[in-house]
Amino acid sequence: GAKYYQPEKFATVEPFLVLFFLFYVAIPVLYALAGRGKNGKVDGTLLFGTPLLAFPMQVGLLGDDRMGLAFSALFVAAIYSGLALWARGNQRLRDLAQSAAGMGVVFATLAIPLALTARWTSAAWAIQGAGMVWLGLRQERRLVRWTGLALLVLAGGAWCVSLFDWNLGHEDRFLLNGHAMNLGLLTLAWMAASWLYHRAGKSTVLQVLLILGGLGWWSLLGLREIEVNLTPRFDALYYGGFALVTAALAALLRGPLAWPRLSWPVVASLVLMLPLSIASQDHYDLTLFDHPLWLWWPLLAAALVTLAALREPRSRGLPVAHIAWLVSVATAAGITLLRVLDDRADLADGWLLPAILAPLALLFALAWKKPALAGWPVAEQFPRWRKVWLAIAGAGLGLGWLFGHFLPGDSTPLPWLPLLNPLELWLLLGLLAAALALRAHRDPHRLGSLAWAGAALFMLSMSVLRACHHLAHLPWSPRLLGETTAQASLTVAWCVAGVAAWVLGSRRRDRPLWWLGAGLLGVVLLKLLVVDRQFVGNIAGIVSFVVVGLLLIVVGRIAPTPPRSE
Repeated sequence: GAKYYQPEKFATVEPFLVLFFLFYVAIPVLYALAGRGKNGKVDGTLLFGTPLLAFPMQVGLLGDDRMGLAFSALFVAAIYSGLALWARGNQRLRDLAQSAAGMGVVFATLAIPLALTARWTSAAWAIQGAGMVWLGLRQERRLVRWTGLALLVLAGGAWCVSLFDWNLGHEDRFLLNGHAMNLGLLTLAWMAASWLYHRAGKSTVLQVLLILGGLGWWSLLGLREIEVNLTPRFDALYYGGFALVTAALAALLRGPLAWPRLSWPVVASLVLMLPLSIASQDHYDLTLFDHPLWLWWPLLAAALVTLAALREPRSRGLPVAHIAWLVSVATAAGITLLRVLDDRADLADGWLLPAILAPLALLFALAWKKPALAGWPVAEQFPRWRKVWLAIAGAGLGLGWLFGHFLPGDSTPLPWLPLLNPLELWLLLGLLAAALALRAHRDPHRLGSLAWAGAALFMLSMSVLRACHHLAHLPWSPRLLGETTAQASLTVAWCVAGVAAWVLGSRRRDRPLWWLGAGLLGVVLLKLLVVDRQFVGNIAGIVSFVVVGLLLIVVGRIAPTPPRSE
């Protein structure tokens, strides 16, 4: 018939095709009625396969008449829906009713892509494959469910083959196009098959492969729609929105479907928020406070809410997702503040490090002092990974603190003052926070205190060099260490610090602190002999020798001997 068919014969061929379809749909109905069991068997090959054979013939008759194909799909949907309604009243036809209802829904849905394009094969095979997997699992017929799995694979192959004459990059209506509908149906079919296997407790390997395949089709749908049908300027924002939709759908369905593996897309989506939010910052004229990039903030807020779905049953990926969200928010807010202060407020570099680290410091402080607030909406489980987050955030703040010492610290538009400038106030705050953390933990060997003393001495040294740069107008570069003023200032500062530690150690009867001060004074004397003696011929060098001598005389009278151990 396909070889000799002519369009003018449509009036006689179409009724024959309709009768052919109705006859072969009636056969599985009669087969189910003839069954002797309480629940009549369903011939899935005929029930699901008849439209698979009849519809290509209908395509041959109608050609490129998309609306005709759409109405044909609606006709098939009506037949199957009516069959489901009729069979529902008979307990023995329960499986038949459920199968027919599923096919009715399938073809009603299929009418939409058919109205847009005639490339229906992939979608039909995908839905039929999912239906046969369901039937095979329900009736415990291995051949039927393996046939369904084969159809799912063939559906994916058919979609790939269709790309040879169906341009994937052709711009069309966003979501309302054949590609989107096909990929959506492939996603639903593969995900449904995975869930059916999970519910039946069959083959963990197949469950994993099917859900990964479904997520792959879903990702391809989002990638194609964003790249083809949306402006590329804000593609990172669109991908963030797609990630949120993915997380939200998975979070909403995880509980009702009792499907723990739906935590995977939630975790993956929240992890992707970090690189996507950073990628959105590549606009020279826009920040995350500007339209439309400000939408990132509600996106991130909504993403946080999806974490609640991972509590019960508890997901092993919940700590990863929550920490990834915290890092994403801290990074997005920090970079945005940096760009606003640098590009628009035109503030100097001394303001920028505090700006970029402030959000991270805030989240660190909340997790430290208010864990219930920092851990919302999973506060009851947050203590399990709170220390991990504190370690990650603390490491980031520590690296930022270390990096800040190598900045010149200009405070424009404010005048620069020693210690009373944005950068050094921020660095002092970091030292204070470290001291509070040390006091809250036992340190029997005082290794933490020793490290803190080293960090304080390092900050003192860099602050002295920065003061020389700003007040004496010396260059901020390694050449600064060769300047007389800088070396003399370091000598005096170290001597003052050593004397202070010496005296405090003596008064508090703290022998380690006293020895620390004594050691630092020893370093000062060594520096005077090795480094500063070359500067004795100028005023700065002479002043440093005189000041050190006076301080040593003073400390010798105040605390001449080490404190006794108690």
